[in-house]
This record gives sequence, C-alpha cells and structure tokens, in this order.
Amino acid sequence: MIHASVDDAIVHGIPGRYRLRDGDLVSIGCGAEPAGWAGDSAISCTVGRPRPTDVRLIETAERALAAGITAAAVGNRIGAIGPGAPPAARRGPGDRAHADRRGGGDGYHAAPDGWTLRTNDGSRATHAEHTVAVTESGPRILTER
Repeated sequence: MIHASVDDAIVHGIPGRYRLRDGDLVSIGCGAEPAGWAGDSAISCTVGRPRPTDVRLIETAERALAAGITAAAVGNRIGAIGPGAPPAARRGPGDRAHADRRGGGDGYHAAPDGWTLRTNDGSRATHAEHTVAVTESGPRILTER
C-alpha cells in the first residue's frame, strides 16, 4: 500500500489526479505485509525549489523519529517512546512541531475520502516513519533507507 500526502495532508493521502507542483511538500508512505509480517515506512521531501521552512520541518520530523527509535528499548513502556519525540523535534531555532497523537482529535481532521488526515489550520505537515524491532541489543530499524 502506498500513500502520498501533499502539503497539509499529514498521512494516508490517496494518490489521485493531483499533479505535483514546484514547492509542494510531499510525504510518501509505503506499507507491506510479507509472509504475515507488517512493515511501514515514510519519508518526506520537497518538489522543485524547497522552502527553508519545509526543509526545517523535514529535519524536525527526522529528529523526532530518531528520538523515538532511541527510546524503543527492552524494558521501556510504549508510552516512553512518544514523549521523547516532541522535545527532540523542538530543538532547532524557530522550529515548531506538533506530534501526531492519533485519537486525540486536536490539530487534524479526516478528509472527505475518509482516509487522509489533514491539518485543521492548513499548515504544512511531514511524516517520518520506520518499522522497528525492539531487541536486547537495542532497536533495530527494519525499514532502513
């Protein structure tokens, strides 16, 4: 399954007739289920000339992902993973980040297609994701790029 989310679409954008334009911010997610296992990964990029704010937003999402992966350790609770991400995301000068808290309902809404999640205020969004195995020797990224 492949998703393409543009600008204010956070996740699960359904590819359609929209033609990408210079300056678009695109997140591409890909999921697969080989031999009964599920994997998912996502990356964000810009089309054409990048806006400096978009570059910072992508870097922020990648930092948050890295912080969450670092917290994925044997003995930690799942709840320990998410809280590490937003502080890591806010480290850059002028960075503003919103951690997606699925089910929280604030900051995003489902689009009419019933699948795509969009920001309520139209702000641009990025998506960074990996499938990770939590092992005794530390987290292992299964969807390394």
